[in-house]
Amino acid sequence: MDWAKPTRILLRSMIKESFPELSVKRIVLWSFGLGPFWGTSWWLLPWVRIIIVTHKSRDISHMALMGLLAHELSHQVVYRRYFWIRYVFRTPWIYIFRKDLIKGEEAQVDKVVMERGFGRHLCVLTKIIDQDPDHERVKKYYFTPTEIEAYCQENKFKF
Repeated sequence: MDWAKPTRILLRSMIKESFPELSVKRIVLWSFGLGPFWGTSWWLLPWVRIIIVTHKSRDISHMALMGLLAHELSHQVVYRRYFWIRYVFRTPWIYIFRKDLIKGEEAQVDKVVMERGFGRHLCVLTKIIDQDPDHERVKKYYFTPTEIEAYCQENKFKF
């Protein structure tokens, strides 16, 4: 079975139900087979938005996959706050040269995930990441499961 097709359907459904401001944007989902499971989100040109997930993402639970997709869609929501040209220069600068700013950027994104009702999904994803040695160097940039649950409860978000 083609894993990408149902994942694209899931992505479109999540956009329609929880990220309606992205429904007017063309977001392309790509999947390829390198490395551990991960995703990334890019805004390449004013009209080109891409979410990439690795084939290993098919090995995680549906709930964790929804957490991953919600996280990547939330990057797109945060990107909308910038003009495209600002995004093009700011985002690579942070992720390549200013690693001290990554945690703040990812916190903004994860807050959007939780505001949109995907706190539990994000928590499931984060628990997998916490136990995965392939994610050791990046997990410090994300909320912990305890922080996710506390933020959702504090703000009365669905969990």
